[in-house]
Amino acid sequence: MRDEIVKLLGVPENDMIGETGKAHDMERAKLELARFVAKEKNIDVLLQTSVFDVLKDGRRVTGLLLASNEGRMALSADVVIDCSGDATVCFLAGARIEKGREDGLMQPVTLEFRIDGVDDSRGLYCIGDVDNVELFGMRFLDWCKQQADEGKIPQKIAAVRLHPCTAEGQRQVNTTQVNGVDVTRVMDIFPADLELREQIEILMRFLRENVPGYENIRFIQSGTTTGVRETRRVMGDYVITAEELAEGCRFDDVVVHRAEFIVDIHNPAGAGQAEEKIQYCKPYDLPYRCFLPRDCENQGIEGLLVAGRCISGTHRAHASYRVMSPCMAMGEAIGTAAALASKMGITPRELPVKTLQKALTDKGEALTKAVESLLTEADGTDAEKLETEKTAIRAIVEKLPYSDLSLEGWNGDALTEKFNSPVWEELYKPCLACGTCTFVCPTCQCYDIKDYDTGHGVKRYRCWDSCMYSDFTMMAHGNNRTSQLQRFRQRFMHK
Repeated sequence: MRDEIVKLLGVPENDMIGETGKAHDMERAKLELARFVAKEKNIDVLLQTSVFDVLKDGRRVTGLLLASNEGRMALSADVVIDCSGDATVCFLAGARIEKGREDGLMQPVTLEFRIDGVDDSRGLYCIGDVDNVELFGMRFLDWCKQQADEGKIPQKIAAVRLHPCTAEGQRQVNTTQVNGVDVTRVMDIFPADLELREQIEILMRFLRENVPGYENIRFIQSGTTTGVRETRRVMGDYVITAEELAEGCRFDDVVVHRAEFIVDIHNPAGAGQAEEKIQYCKPYDLPYRCFLPRDCENQGIEGLLVAGRCISGTHRAHASYRVMSPCMAMGEAIGTAAALASKMGITPRELPVKTLQKALTDKGEALTKAVESLLTEADGTDAEKLETEKTAIRAIVEKLPYSDLSLEGWNGDALTEKFNSPVWEELYKPCLACGTCTFVCPTCQCYDIKDYDTGHGVKRYRCWDSCMYSDFTMMAHGNNRTSQLQRFRQRFMHK
């Protein structure tokens, strides 16, 4: 589903972390996503309708009580799915709930907003702590903290994240935050929303006055409601941990496969991130048991499934799977589970997980069938050919210089230390920025497209380009390397 949605919104190249991604057009999304739902003719959409209680028969949820413009309504259902984000239905059904970390604090609320008028030739991007883009010779986020220390911007919004957009000259700003807010308490919401919108004014002024390329920006759009990262988490048949996610956990009852995102904990008690070191995760699985809620007596609640950021996991695990891509996969898997359980006349907990897995992979099987004329079964001869090719490649690699080169000392903190080393200040000075090193390098293949007026019309041609040229980095995504030191370091750190 994720691939289908990003293609629908015109951002098919978006990666899981966001390093190459672009923020989609929000107004386009409002229409495209509504059409996406409307084309399913067996779905009724009830807008401006809230759940205020559940219908139960013993430990089984049998429906919902709703408040709408028509008054109170009751909906009965074989299976109810809680995708509220705040676990509203599970809470009303008596599920065991946890909130926040050990001290009860949760990640801050935010309000993303969009600006235009950015001069893309000078205006940087910064997607977050994984980004080392520089400004004025230092890491941009460190520079922002320095500005906060000097009183130019409040400390709580010192982590200024500026995401690229599909439209030129625009940025999606993910910076505002208010701590100590629990949006499951209705009295918390309005004061937080007001403070967030006031922070937008502060950030606009700060960007115009201090960041190159942002002098003429305009505020054009913001979130309709407060952006919530964390509230209730439902404890289910299995509680997944961040340690499992980091190791790329696998499960027999997997229903979401190879999800991927960092453990992204925005500081519940201050600015920036809660953890000094970023916890990366290998692509991981989420088991079906995480979507089956239990009550406060550790008994299973029947007829109820949960999906989205409030599934069964720890505070740290939640910080990875809470984002949109994993949540889309959850919705597809659990929607399928509910439909199968209803069709078979059983509860979701009784649903054989193999039946669900087969239904989820049918789309993949259909794709394989569509291209089966291009595929042939491998046999023993193919295996022998593969081993022969591997042996030949290894023989070539062993003859190359540095074939036994060790990368020890080039990982994690050691790599960051080398990146920030003062030695680059001396090393780059003899560099003429002629680009010859890239032209003779067998692994450098960058090129540019030029239009040339021959006098008899315009001719387009391709020519070699070099990362050592200043105008090359002005076209590269995001991290514009504006100084020769940065370009020199980039060349040698990557090659």
